[in-house]
Amino acid sequence: MSSIKDKYKETARSMLAKQSSLLGAAVDEVLFPDDNLLNPIISVPKAKKRVLIGPTNSAGQGYLWANSVNKFCPGVEARNFAYRNTFGFPANFKIDISLAKSKEWQLTAEEAILKYSHILIEAQKPLLAKIHPDVELWVKELQNLGISTATLSHGSDIRNPQKHAQRESESPFVNPEEQLTDKLQKITEKNYHLLAQLQQDGVPAFVSTLGLLSDVPWATWLPVVVKPKIWKAKQPPLIRKRPVVMHAPSKSIMKGSDLIDPILKELHDENLIHYVRIQNRDHMSMPRLIASSDIVVDALRIGDYGVAAVEAMAAGRVVLSHVGAEVRNRVEQETGFTVPIVEVERGGALREQILQIINNRDAYRELGIEGTRYVNRIHSGKYSADVLWENWLSR
Repeated sequence: MSSIKDKYKETARSMLAKQSSLLGAAVDEVLFPDDNLLNPIISVPKAKKRVLIGPTNSAGQGYLWANSVNKFCPGVEARNFAYRNTFGFPANFKIDISLAKSKEWQLTAEEAILKYSHILIEAQKPLLAKIHPDVELWVKELQNLGISTATLSHGSDIRNPQKHAQRESESPFVNPEEQLTDKLQKITEKNYHLLAQLQQDGVPAFVSTLGLLSDVPWATWLPVVVKPKIWKAKQPPLIRKRPVVMHAPSKSIMKGSDLIDPILKELHDENLIHYVRIQNRDHMSMPRLIASSDIVVDALRIGDYGVAAVEAMAAGRVVLSHVGAEVRNRVEQETGFTVPIVEVERGGALREQILQIINNRDAYRELGIEGTRYVNRIHSGKYSADVLWENWLSR
């Protein structure tokens, strides 16, 4: 088995070696080759405190939080568990999706999982849905076994569409009859009920963005994490006469691409910018693509910021997005920092903001530097590890 795995790792290395210079980082740093292959065998660390994070690994965050704990929490070892995704995010235990329905495999996996001392459940989803479909009941079983549990909400799993539409005029959920809105309304109400029940049982709740505190007020912010050296760009932004403006939505409807695309296409046609539109790219290609841009337009409908904006800030790019006043105030209260993201409250303001950046390049270049400093301080792992330690792991 090991020789087969080694063979696949060597093939992956060969394929990526040609790309490493473009990505501006070593192949190992980008791919994490040991953690990017299917691995159905869940092992158990030897530390006294053993943390398992799963099962969604949204945007690779489960893996990066686990790494942060390993690096900054002495005496604690963490791993993450995820069923295979399509965007190339690494995981310690990357499980083929077919095993999500295998009772036999899940019974075997449970033997290892029950040897962990702490389990962080992502998105209110069961790790072993075939044998433990009810998260609340499973958490109680784990508590009875002396295993500490906590929950982590990522976004759409808990962001209540109805309440969001009341807060944000450009919310993607203004039409309650729209199919996605109706679906998410049911999911988030169910998940909120679960979190409320778990709170009564003393289960800590974390959220990955500060905007989600509006939906889970008793939760604690666990900042998303990036590896700054992977995203570091070789050239500063806004050197070119015609700046490159990128929009790379993971979900167009959530990001407000319908508001963003027409304006950036218009500026492109006027030869004021070069507009680059990215969609459905493997995550491994993103450091190079973001580094090749000057300005990144993230999102106009949600009023929060997440992984994509952090990655662009890590690259020193000028980031434009709608980040609501409540979120900005919370960031300042929590960290003492001002969010270094250019505010675009409405779609119509985007054009004016882009033109202002073009005409004030030095000032916005400095904002790009501030963005990098902000990421290094808040989103590089240490801050998140401290949050987990102080609010859960140290208990």
